[in-house]
Amino acid sequence: MKQSFQRYNIIINQTLQWMVFIYQIAAVVTFMIGIYLGVRWVQMPFLGAFVEHSMVFNGVGPAEPSAAWKLFREVKLGDQLVKINDIPVTDNLQIQGILQKYFPGESISITVRSEDGQERVLAITLHKFPPSDRTTYFVIPSILNFLFLVISWWIFGLRRTETAGRAFSLFATSLAIVIGSIFDVYTTHVITYVWTLSIGVAGGALVTLALSFPQELRLTLERPYLRWTGLLLGLALAFLAFPNLYNFDDPTAYIKNWQYNYIFVAISGLFFIFLNLHHSFYASSPVVKTQARLILWGASLSFGPMLLWLLVSFIRPLNFSPYLFLPLLLFPLVVAYTIMRFRFVRSGNWLRQGLIYAMFAVVILVGYALLVTGMGLISTFALAGLIPANSPVWVGITFFLIALFFDAIRTY
Repeated sequence: MKQSFQRYNIIINQTLQWMVFIYQIAAVVTFMIGIYLGVRWVQMPFLGAFVEHSMVFNGVGPAEPSAAWKLFREVKLGDQLVKINDIPVTDNLQIQGILQKYFPGESISITVRSEDGQERVLAITLHKFPPSDRTTYFVIPSILNFLFLVISWWIFGLRRTETAGRAFSLFATSLAIVIGSIFDVYTTHVITYVWTLSIGVAGGALVTLALSFPQELRLTLERPYLRWTGLLLGLALAFLAFPNLYNFDDPTAYIKNWQYNYIFVAISGLFFIFLNLHHSFYASSPVVKTQARLILWGASLSFGPMLLWLLVSFIRPLNFSPYLFLPLLLFPLVVAYTIMRFRFVRSGNWLRQGLIYAMFAVVILVGYALLVTGMGLISTFALAGLIPANSPVWVGITFFLIALFFDAIRTY
């Protein structure tokens, strides 16, 4: 009987590992597809506002719109694009098929339908998608996507046999998809279903992580299936949103479904913080207390801005900025370090040494720039340009001073 139970646990464990592994593979494929589609999209003329999968303008744009975002100032969330040059459009392929015949600087007409059914025709001038907005909406999310995937694969490779390791990998992978695919949701709409699914998985994985790390609750030890109840709820919310994603009869219906997913992730984050707060005060193990307090700091700094946005956006639609994703990178780094900290005895020393050398690298770069600039000025004004700023003499003196300073600080 005992052997049968152990064999059953092994099969379940291996099945869960394969499921997480397949999900991670899908995230990598999604990442590559998103990069390819994004590079193609930014080369096309820009309408002046983002249009989502049901042809609804999503109200996302810069705080101070440039001339390229003129349409963004003339439409609002809920307005629907129905025609371009009197040609009906129902998906991005049709939009791009029309726009590829034009060049930035040329004018076209678009027909916009408001939520009350009123239509109006707007004359707009096409522009290139601004480079600064390309960085904000495409480059930064893509970099964060890659970093989250690296963290996810790292922890999965080391702790895939444990519930906490699998839950963390699921959560980090889901964040990678949510962040990296946001540009596709705004533009080409190829990964919209996967993006919606990953929001639910992120919330569910966070619940599982809260129940299993840094200390597993007695309730889930006695009933292991409860660990994945959050994930089932997240998947259910995601699947409930699917029918409304391309509902052209009610083009804004999907927004309410997404808001339910947002509030689920927000509640999952608060649940995670609450359990770690409990562990930080009442855990019997000092190791668990230390881990919980470290996680609390990371979660508070990382989730704070995003949780605030999620809660407010549930009440009323709120303009989203991709810069809200930047603090999120801190959380998986802190949790990954906490998971691995007591696995490798010297991990704390490695982290401190890494921070020290990173600080010294910055000091060296700044010091070199200042010394070279100062010597260049001395050479120009005091020595009448007799010794150029790029002289080997100046370079040698500069590196000697930096090495002397660095060695003394390093030794200390």
